[in-house]
Amino acid sequence: MGRRTVPGKPVAMLLPTRDATFTHGPTRTTDLAATVRASDVVVAAVGRPRLTLGEDVKPGSVVLDAGSSASSCRCQAWRTPPRACS
Repeated sequence: MGRRTVPGKPVAMLLPTRDATFTHGPTRTTDLAATVRASDVVVAAVGRPRLTLGEDVKPGSVVLDAGSSASSCRCQAWRTPPRACS
């Protein structure tokens, strides 16, 4: 998910060398949640917190979340992901 140069493009170039099929899903993709639910591996580099939620990922899938964003929670966003804040 996302259009970031790192890690999106390197991962997109690596996956076909391992005979993997992948779908690039920019944030404006129609029904992005359905695309994520159908995926075995999700690489998220969006920079927007909570774009995809836990229920959007099928059980057993691997998620690599490489996104970063400013947060309004009390934690320091660069140390703790916003979804981990209470």
